[in-house]
Amino acid sequence: MRTTLFIATPNHIKNINRGLKEDAQSLHLATSRDIKHLGCSRNQETRKKKTKLHERTYSIHHQLSVKNHNQSKTTAGSYQERSQRNRSTKKPPNCETTIISRYT
Repeated sequence: MRTTLFIATPNHIKNINRGLKEDAQSLHLATSRDIKHLGCSRNQETRKKKTKLHERTYSIHHQLSVKNHNQSKTTAGSYQERSQRNRSTKKPPNCETTIISRYT
């Protein structure tokens, strides 16, 4: 196995450092650009997922409300019947009330 010995002068070191900095800067630009691109696509995917989820929950709520509405129409009767039934099922107050009239 053959090894080579390289003796670096200060100029060589400056050039190597400059080259490393340029490489690092170009790498940084490339990665930040890639990350921004990935972030955009990820945001679009999550936005799509959220809208799908929202649409699904909306449709479920809508189905339930339609179902409840239809049940209330068939089983509970009209609005007047329901209000009459609610009035008749209310309990009277616990305390006794005495009606005092002015003209007695």
